Amino acid sequence: MKISAYYSMLILCLSIFLSADINAMQQQSSDAIERITVTGQRSEHHYKRQLELAQMDFIESYNALNTISNFSIDCHPRANIGSHIKKMECLPRYFNRELGYQAQAFMQGASGRNNSNAEYVSFITQNKKLKFEKHIAKLSQESAELQRKLEKVGQAKLAYEQRAQQK
Repeated sequence: MKISAYYSMLILCLSIFLSADINAMQQQSSDAIERITVTGQRSEHHYKRQLELAQMDFIESYNALNTISNFSIDCHPRANIGSHIKKMECLPRYFNRELGYQAQAFMQGASGRNNSNAEYVSFITQNKKLKFEKHIAKLSQESAELQRKLEKVGQAKLAYEQRAQQK
């Protein structure tokens, strides 16, 4: 009987001791929890890519609705001189034709100077550019889909510019 009382007393003491130790461990573990917060931010490249995708989507829709071949927008991958990295270059067809005409005139000797640069061609095609812009505005007013895509381009451009200013 003395042995069972001894074991009972031992079990009682151990349970009290262990429960106090467990409570202390729980308090320590709740105090020791470290909270880490991670906030992410999209890169400038992401916003630039979204702008490019929105522009290409708009150009595809515009070309599908456009009926004036001179006002179609042609896109081709082009690398700058000395670079192997190609970027998509999209220009109205009237601009590409005039650029080609100026280069051809220079090569044939019909022109005394090389006028096949973008600045000169931009200067001599100012009237066509105004007509081109009016045509885009007219088509976007007539087509709700084109209007939405044009607005998407505007939003993507705004987001890209805001991200670029955060540097």
